[in-house]
Amino acid sequence: MATPESYDAESIQVLEWPEAVRRRPGMYIGDTATAAAQHHMLLEVLGNAVDEQLPERGARQIRIATDGERITVEDDGRGISPEALEHVFTRVHGGNTLKRPHVHLRPMLYGTGVAVACALSSVFEVEVAHGGHAYAQRFVCGRATSPVQHLGTTTRHGTRVTFTPDASLVAQHPWDVTAIEQTCRELAALIPGLSLIVDDTEACYARGLVDHLHYLANDPWLIEPLHARDERDGVGVEIAIAFARDAGALRGFVNYCANADGTHLRGLAAGLRRAFAGRRRWSKRLARQLLAIVHVTLEHPRFGNPTRDWLVNPEVEHAVRELVVERLVAHFDQAPALLDAILLAAA
Repeated sequence: MATPESYDAESIQVLEWPEAVRRRPGMYIGDTATAAAQHHMLLEVLGNAVDEQLPERGARQIRIATDGERITVEDDGRGISPEALEHVFTRVHGGNTLKRPHVHLRPMLYGTGVAVACALSSVFEVEVAHGGHAYAQRFVCGRATSPVQHLGTTTRHGTRVTFTPDASLVAQHPWDVTAIEQTCRELAALIPGLSLIVDDTEACYARGLVDHLHYLANDPWLIEPLHARDERDGVGVEIAIAFARDAGALRGFVNYCANADGTHLRGLAAGLRRAFAGRRRWSKRLARQLLAIVHVTLEHPRFGNPTRDWLVNPEVEHAVRELVVERLVAHFDQAPALLDAILLAAA
């Protein structure tokens, strides 16, 4: 053991890829004894596929297929360039970047990118169809077993990833198909028109958040929700609010990732209270009649805890609150049926 007197450059250990991830997997995917760790690995791969959904990239469908311990994620995007394959799957933060008019961000903030899933898989196989040609590469425990293989010409385009979590590092659990379907429904809500298919179950919403509210409310007579989208203070804000008798809930997303707490939800709650001021005093009973979703996109989100489920950016609260107040008050004036239904149910 090095003493203070002998501590020098030779005492510092530098971990090469993929040992930095494999030695401390919990730092990247959470508690490796739980099914959530496997799900986190899937989310990293899914995030890379979602990145291909941009209209200019042509992707409109993602398929997820469970097969015992293995799972496959396939998109119909451009296909990762064969020259970039090894870089994308062996470099933390080496994935694509989602570009929006006001922000540059990864579509899902699970932290580190698809390379982590590669490092923590006993077998990780990638097949891409790019520029009229098909290619493949295989990784074992994060290391490529061979150079990229050329498979011939093809008319397809897209990327297919099949992987098996390494049982020596991540506890084996049956894939939680229900949780995967929920994640895919949420992504379909945030990206209108994108089809996500889990085994034989498809989620696709032409109207995004509005259609998702109809699904959550499970009410064929649901009054048409309020839907608004704008950019405030450099923050992209999208909201959807509906009356849902005794089924109310506030749900939040940050950069395409479900987020349980923080300034975006505080802004949503504050906006709702202010919009109802003068109409009815805000109460828990009133809150139970509202089903609301807020999705914010920003370039530099800041989180108050390591699990990244508590957003702390102060500008987000202001941006969300102002949009909710402005649009909901106008909606009450233009579509009073929503307000009447809420106040009657909360009486």
